[in-house]
Amino acid sequence: MGSNQDKQKTTVNGELRNRIENLLLYLNQNLYGKEEALRLTLLSAVAGESVLLLGPAGREKNTVCRRVAGAFSDFYECGKLKIENDGYFEYFMNESLLIKDICGPVDYVGTEHLTESYLPGAKIAFLDEIFESSPAVLNTLLTIINDRKYHNGNKLCDLPILFVAAGTSKTDPYKAAEEKKFETLRESFALHVSVRPLTNDKDFFEFADSPNVTLKPNMEQKALLLNTGEVKLWQSKINKVAIGDDVKKIISEIRRKCFDYYVSDTRWKKIIHILKTSAFLNGRDTVDLMDCSLIDYAVPYHFVEDILKQNHTRKFDSEQLAGYKANLFANREYYKFFKLPAEKTAK
Repeated sequence: MGSNQDKQKTTVNGELRNRIENLLLYLNQNLYGKEEALRLTLLSAVAGESVLLLGPAGREKNTVCRRVAGAFSDFYECGKLKIENDGYFEYFMNESLLIKDICGPVDYVGTEHLTESYLPGAKIAFLDEIFESSPAVLNTLLTIINDRKYHNGNKLCDLPILFVAAGTSKTDPYKAAEEKKFETLRESFALHVSVRPLTNDKDFFEFADSPNVTLKPNMEQKALLLNTGEVKLWQSKINKVAIGDDVKKIISEIRRKCFDYYVSDTRWKKIIHILKTSAFLNGRDTVDLMDCSLIDYAVPYHFVEDILKQNHTRKFDSEQLAGYKANLFANREYYKFFKLPAEKTAK
């Protein structure tokens, strides 16, 4: 009986992985060269963690976030994605913004009046040029990002926000955070993901010639969509994903290498939650080596790669190799030293 249960569990998990894989294909339609940023932003959204998207203006950081909003059935009405403040919120940060500009008046009780006009009513938020925030706005944003709460006068209110993505044209958040007021802001984001320019000529001309489209899922695609209720239910299962001794050894080595670059214990907890979420969405109940490649998006420079190379010398069996190749979220660059063929990029 136990083996039948294990087989059933494997089937269910396999179905989830296939669903996420097909969902990524749907979301990536006509979004050229942004597959990496898209899948990592979706991973962060399911984990309930915030992600920092790096790159100058024109890299379509806001488009990536809108596509991730399109992964949730909550944000559709009559087959069309709603880009209203109750589902998705976009704000360009600058020093002249006041708290009332993004959070509204604070002289009332509760947040029910904010749902149509201000950031605390949003379920998914994209805040561009986050490092340009004024100190007062920054403190408010930190409470929203880290605690999912909002100060309404003397009352601390819970917010419905699912996750926050932020953009910055500062390509090195560690350098940006040399100004101490930004250190806490940087540590609020589990992953720091570069949104890369189009370097492939074929992709560039297809992008230049393509119309701007709003995703409209057909019946088959609607079945792939997530909803915020089920994602919240997944959290208890994600928390139960195991971290084996080999993965703990790798994380410990990376942490020791971080002594020159401040990475808080709180952010390490966020990073590990991302690894567990990756394992769960890939249909596994244990974090593996390819999940650990995601740490390269979380800590500076590339010593993560060196440490993973040192820890993959043992011989893998065919099942492990197949699992590594099938990882939906792993850093594709790491396939080369695991000697795995890279999966085809979703178009």
